[in-house]
Amino acid sequence: MKKIITILLIMMVTVSCSSFKNEAKYSKEPFVKVTGGWETNGNNPSYYVFKEDGTFFWYKTADDLSDNYYTGEYEMLIGADAATDLGINLANILEISVISNGKVTADDIYSITMKITKLISGGKDKTDTLEEDRTMKMLFIYLNEYNAQGYNFNFDHKYYLVRNDVYKEK
Repeated sequence: MKKIITILLIMMVTVSCSSFKNEAKYSKEPFVKVTGGWETNGNNPSYYVFKEDGTFFWYKTADDLSDNYYTGEYEMLIGADAATDLGINLANILEISVISNGKVTADDIYSITMKITKLISGGKDKTDTLEEDRTMKMLFIYLNEYNAQGYNFNFDHKYYLVRNDVYKEK
């Protein structure tokens, strides 16, 4: 599994060159790069929003922010802590940095664990259908202000993300 994740990391970078409140180990500064809205590419683009207060939204689409979404709290780790959390060793991160000509460093590698606390689907609150302690785990590789790459461990999906801040505070 670690070898597969390492290969995925290397392929993704080569192609495109605590607590659930973001409080414990770090100031908010390293996480500012990730907060905001990120739309996935592909046939069925979804939309992630990571708010500075430690909450997240995952929408089925950025075109409709009133239905078909999960929300909850997230924990974000960076660098060595993210690598440990994801089961990636630091040698793999250094290899990624070398392959990307230094464009991606350990400070660009994030582990995001999203604890889902609410589900809205088909216009109805279906939170009671969620498994207890339902979480999603994501590898997030920050490339620049507008681009990132992600890997969702729960669904075995890898994708490119483009910053899209259509989300407005509700």
